[in-house]
Amino acid sequence: MLILEELVRQGKISDLQSRAIKSIGLNNGNSSLEQLLTQYGVNKEDILGARAAAYNLNITKVEEINIDAADKISLEYAKENKILPIRIENGSLLIGIV
Repeated sequence: MLILEELVRQGKISDLQSRAIKSIGLNNGNSSLEQLLTQYGVNKEDILGARAAAYNLNITKVEEINIDAADKISLEYAKENKILPIRIENGSLLIGIV
């Protein structure tokens, strides 16, 4: 699990905690990884940051979204592809994934 490895790398959880979370997750299909991590004291911002780092993604705050970029694609296309136009950067449309 890349997210757990990233949290260990960042020092947010220990290797022992990571193994315990993996074990609990495998034995209990009712808990999500985020729920298990919050039980171990990891906050949502750290989980999001680890998820982004694990998949080499950037986090964009809502304040950074340029509404003019939304005009570049249709709402239907955005919904269908689960994307969000963020801004135009160097002539290219920067999109976020949902």
